[in-house]
Amino acid sequence: MFSHYGFLRLFFYILLLVFCLNTGAETQPSAKKTVMQWMMQEIVPQSTLLWGADNPESDEEWSQLLSAAEKIIRAAKAMQKNALSDQGTDWSKQSDWQTYNSEMKAAADHAKEAILEKNLDKLFKAGDDLYPPCEGCHLQFNPAVSEDS
Repeated sequence: MFSHYGFLRLFFYILLLVFCLNTGAETQPSAKKTVMQWMMQEIVPQSTLLWGADNPESDEEWSQLLSAAEKIIRAAKAMQKNALSDQGTDWSKQSDWQTYNSEMKAAADHAKEAILEKNLDKLFKAGDDLYPPCEGCHLQFNPAVSEDS
């Protein structure tokens, strides 16, 4: 059996180990997502949810829409500083790409406002505003996406 001090020493070492493991995990650099990863993991599913809003009635349905708008906003903010193509080109350095990204974020901001107001007409308008920057960006930066649609 452990003595009182032996138990405290073991407890201390366990805490130290847990602290070191957590600290190490936080200091490792995170991998940067490519634009395609952002698109497939966040923007496409969330914009599809916004565009598919029919007549949300419950708080849960509005909450899902709010989450979708917020995820698009977060993705746009992240890609403002880091927009790597699959080939490693940083599109965030290009003014055309920045314009499309800013327009996408503005539309998502308007969608968020509409959702908070539970205003379906404003949400539809925000959805209409979201489409042109998406299509324009696809035509210029990833034409294969537009050809497939």
